[in-house]
Amino acid sequence: MQDGWIPLQCTDCGAELEYSPADLPPTGNEFTCERCRSTRPVSEFIQTQEGLEILESFHG
Repeated sequence: MQDGWIPLQCTDCGAELEYSPADLPPTGNEFTCERCRSTRPVSEFIQTQEGLEILESFHG
């Protein structure tokens, strides 16, 4: 399986980040922005539908 990167964006501070699905929690779990420490469900940080699908299939 080829590694993919999921683009994230924090709506609080505007930080644009990329993470491997292995470094993200499963959908519905909390994620904390590394820059401003804002915490919300990881799905609220994911910028694209494709990124959300990759994360869901990774944690299947």
